Amino acid sequence: MTKRTASKQGGSRAATFAESGPAVSVITVCYNAAASLPATIASVAGQSANDYEFIVVDGASTDGTVGILEKNDALIDRWVSAPDGGIYDAMNRGALMARGRYLAFLNADDRYLPHTIERVLEALEHESPDVLHGNMIKLRDLEGEIFEREEKPNPEHMPQGMGIFHPATFVKRKVFEAAGGYDTTYQLAADYALFLKLWTENHSFKYIDIPLAYFSLGGASNAGCGTYEEAVRIQKKYRTGTAGKTLRQLWKCRVKKAVRSLLYSAAKLTGGLGVVASSRIELLSKV
Repeated sequence: MTKRTASKQGGSRAATFAESGPAVSVITVCYNAAASLPATIASVAGQSANDYEFIVVDGASTDGTVGILEKNDALIDRWVSAPDGGIYDAMNRGALMARGRYLAFLNADDRYLPHTIERVLEALEHESPDVLHGNMIKLRDLEGEIFEREEKPNPEHMPQGMGIFHPATFVKRKVFEAAGGYDTTYQLAADYALFLKLWTENHSFKYIDIPLAYFSLGGASNAGCGTYEEAVRIQKKYRTGTAGKTLRQLWKCRVKKAVRSLLYSAAKLTGGLGVVASSRIELLSKV
């Protein structure tokens, strides 16, 4: 018999908002994220602007994550730890708790820059786009050395793939709710499904040319070829005419995965793991 995990909750951040609520709701979902969550919390708590609420939705972690939430209770407006149906179900739950005009989803492996919310509020001062988005700094840990690269989005590429960066995107809550939130039939690409839907429906997208988030490579959506599989389904649903090209990328991904597996198997047999590891440095610039 499986023991049922009791839900826990908290949050005591003392923030003063307008009667209409905060401008932004930052939602972090996590599961067994004790190693990375403190940095994420610190990046939100250290914002130069205060007009936000911070919500954390944990999937009943067992690694000390709840203890971190309890320790940082005063920095979080509301947190809950309970079983959920996956990452996008948890994001939808967080959105239901939110009161902000805009929603932002910052995973426990990612961080904001110190002035992220201030820059977002400045951009929203005279405009009210349905989606506001900016640049993202990608981080990769290679043999203990951190490499970073700032990248710019291109929403014109939405029919081919995710043209904006999820951690560096702020979506109007009313628009999110009207779209039905994240479609939980997708396990890896529900964010792409949502923003492609908004793009094809001609919702307004506003871009600001500054970095808004650090993104750590290696998360669930970067593992394997599952994202391509779901993207094919999504593109067929919205009739972008690009599913065939994505299908070819899926097959290339599967071939690369098979070759990589063979290389590592051969390296183990021949003692050449050091050669394989060093080759990753050469491949880094192509990621």
